[in-house]
Amino acid sequence: MSRANGSFLMPGTGKPVFLGNAWFSRAQTAYLHALNACDYERDNYELLAGDEWQKIFGPVIPVVAR
Repeated sequence: MSRANGSFLMPGTGKPVFLGNAWFSRAQTAYLHALNACDYERDNYELLAGDEWQKIFGPVIPVVAR
């Protein structure tokens, strides 16, 4: 995640947008939960995968596909 404390140019305006690093810890945690969820799905552990996805997206994602 090389964008922490970085910046980018806003498309259309070309103005720089500074990102800071307040979001970095949450993004890193979500990434690790997603990796776990993918591993669980690969191994057919649907309940564990659903639990990991809910840690990222909340209860809007069902734990088990219906």
